[in-house]
Amino acid sequence: MKRITVYMILLLVLGACGSKQEERPEGPSALEQKMMALYGENKVIEGEYPDSLAVEASNGVFVGERDSNLLAFKGIPYALQPTGDRRWQVAKPEPDSRLVREAKHFGHTSIQWRSQGNAASLYPQGEDCLTLNVWTAADGMRSARRPVMVWIHGGSYVNNGTANPRDWGDKFVKAHPEVVMVSINYRLGLLGFLDLSSLPDGKDYAYSGNLGILDQVEALRWVKRNIAVAAGQYRRGAGPVPSCHHAERQRGLYQQP
Repeated sequence: MKRITVYMILLLVLGACGSKQEERPEGPSALEQKMMALYGENKVIEGEYPDSLAVEASNGVFVGERDSNLLAFKGIPYALQPTGDRRWQVAKPEPDSRLVREAKHFGHTSIQWRSQGNAASLYPQGEDCLTLNVWTAADGMRSARRPVMVWIHGGSYVNNGTANPRDWGDKFVKAHPEVVMVSINYRLGLLGFLDLSSLPDGKDYAYSGNLGILDQVEALRWVKRNIAVAAGQYRRGAGPVPSCHHAERQRGLYQQP
């Protein structure tokens, strides 16, 4: 049996050596270039800004962009970023603030394996990924009260992100201006679902195995507190509703149709 196993391993090695390896093109692919071109840092605004493009949330004022009748606010932080001492900890909301920041660029994609089949993975990645995006019709934004659709991207909890063009809300809201759409990023893979509770100091990481889900819950809390500034009336959520393992934390955060 051992001899057969050795032979099989040798055959696999020889087969791999003899097979033609896929040639990777030099330099970034067209998709990589497209995703990198989308990237930018949302900066603090210290001077004047167009009030018609701004919304005032609990954690600051965010200045977005307008395309025809569509207003988009991208990369809004809904929690303190889970870096340093906050790594593998439950997300905490940003403190109340009057800081004025741009909301023109998607936030970092959560750390994941880069793949040409996953556009979001080709966008700049980082642990500071707890951001959301809002699309709303400009007409009546200060007075309307529209239903809100919260989109939580898929990806088996290991890949994808809101920078993926297929998860953008621009076309949806242009087709349905009576709806406000929100999409959220959350921690994935080891940073979002690695259970460290059995370690000697595991009591400090009691929720580490479900942080990605709890990030979603924290994002819903931000939406409930603040979406009225973008003409939203927070009542409904669409997409994969956060896991029922934390049903008590989610109570009152959404109402399904």
